[in-house]
Amino acid sequence: MAAQINRDSKDSEVKKSMEEQRMQAVLLTGHGGYDKLVTRELPIPKPETGQVLVRVKTSGLNFAELHCRQGLYQVPGGLPPCPFSMGMECAGVVEEVGSGVVQPKPGTRVICLNDFGLWKEFAAVKAERCFPIPEGMSFEEAAALAVNYLTAYLMLFNFGNLRQGTSVLIHMAAGGVGIAATQLCKTVPDVTVYGTASAHKHELIREMGVKHPIDYRNMDYEVEIRKISPKGVDIVLDPLSGKDTMKCFDLLRPMGKLIVFGLYFIFECCYL
Repeated sequence: MAAQINRDSKDSEVKKSMEEQRMQAVLLTGHGGYDKLVTRELPIPKPETGQVLVRVKTSGLNFAELHCRQGLYQVPGGLPPCPFSMGMECAGVVEEVGSGVVQPKPGTRVICLNDFGLWKEFAAVKAERCFPIPEGMSFEEAAALAVNYLTAYLMLFNFGNLRQGTSVLIHMAAGGVGIAATQLCKTVPDVTVYGTASAHKHELIREMGVKHPIDYRNMDYEVEIRKISPKGVDIVLDPLSGKDTMKCFDLLRPMGKLIVFGLYFIFECCYL
């Protein structure tokens, strides 16, 4: 682990400057299996203008990072060459601020978002990508919040116009975005949620709020939904792409909304 800064110590001789300290980081050394991930010691970065240095307490792991490890994922502007640190979200405490930063201040607990680089003990992040953690929320909860719940929120409320009395089909309902979307649907009265997942995950997604779980491995979800709701559904969250997108489109009621997400599939279609 990285050496800790002891603010209470009066013995200056045992203190090291941030530049002298080292940190642990998880690095992707090449594309492939888990053997491509290694832990290495690196210098602690110095925050540049507009950045803050965050002491990372917890980091998120998302589907995108699994594809990134395999070389199947990109971000606008591209990823750096290997070795580099993945990590799109983390939670921690602001340790130091660069010039021009007014907020957040040192000592603030924050959620951070970035394209990569957050699987480290310390991370330099743009201040505008750091958000205060609500009181009472743990670092573990905060690190799991940003990517999945922002994605689900934007799809349901900004794009889907979710409102009382609507019905929603959530594919991959047992995944991170699927669980987030299901829980957010529960914040609106009288929303009926259909969710596809493997049979052994049905108890979990029921607990989350899925009213009609569908075993996509052994059932045709379009047929099963038509049995319950012959007119279809109002909103479909589709990370499947391909032929399933047309099936989802056919399931929509008049003025319904089909929302396709998951950059991996979009890039895959572009490459093909």
